[in-house]
Amino acid sequence: GTPGYLREGFLAVQHAIDRAIMEYHANTSTSVLLSQVTVVIQRFPYPAYVNDLFLLAIQNQLPLLLMLSFTYTSLNIVRAVVHEKEKKLKEYMRMMGLSNWLHWSAWFL
Repeated sequence: GTPGYLREGFLAVQHAIDRAIMEYHANTSTSVLLSQVTVVIQRFPYPAYVNDLFLLAIQNQLPLLLMLSFTYTSLNIVRAVVHEKEKKLKEYMRMMGLSNWLHWSAWFL
């Protein structure tokens, strides 16, 4: 709808306060200039509203999709680490000389 600045009186109060501040900080010649000032209101231009159903679907479904993909990835990593611990593959790799940091960096690459 239309903005209620003019109807509610907000603009008049703001203009009166601004004039009082300017007259307080300036000399008497500004009061003559300020008496000639008129306030005009115009709504800021903005593009028309577009009802995009794809955007509406994406904003509702994308967070769920991201969370499910993160959960699936995390579960697969946990499953693989547990499988490795059950088979004691890490211990065998340490016996062959693989360092601990290299083993865990391989998991995240």
